[in-house]
Amino acid sequence: MITSNIKTKTPNIFKCYQNRKDMKKLILDYSQCGLLRPHWFELDPEKTKRLSSVNTKKSNFGYHKSEIVLNTPPIIIFEDYILNGKHRAYIAHTRGASLEVCSINNEHDIIHHTPFICYGETGLEGVLKALTKRELLQKICQNQGIKYIKDFTI
Repeated sequence: MITSNIKTKTPNIFKCYQNRKDMKKLILDYSQCGLLRPHWFELDPEKTKRLSSVNTKKSNFGYHKSEIVLNTPPIIIFEDYILNGKHRAYIAHTRGASLEVCSINNEHDIIHHTPFICYGETGLEGVLKALTKRELLQKICQNQGIKYIKDFTI
């Protein structure tokens, strides 16, 4: 048997991920949804009307499979700030329902966990914009009297 003394160096393609935390999948109840901060101060009445008739389902999230949640895609949050899903959070809050949530820690989580086939403000670029401009967007919301999801009235 022939052996080689040559050591090959395998590049660590996951090096950029070593010091980061992965996105967390959570379930928030209706009161927690009411305390999330929206990225914009207006709700689209058509979206809220359409979402108000959504049924519930058992969660698809690993440890939460027995939880009953709204039958919608998970919303995306950074800490308590909604990057995508203010209408779903509003409906969960007003209906007293729980909601699936993806809690991200940085831009890498958004890039690697947001579906690329999305349109408008819900797409990857819109979510990244909401993250990078969150302080400005929160000030705009507060100036309009909207600090939390529970502050919305329709």
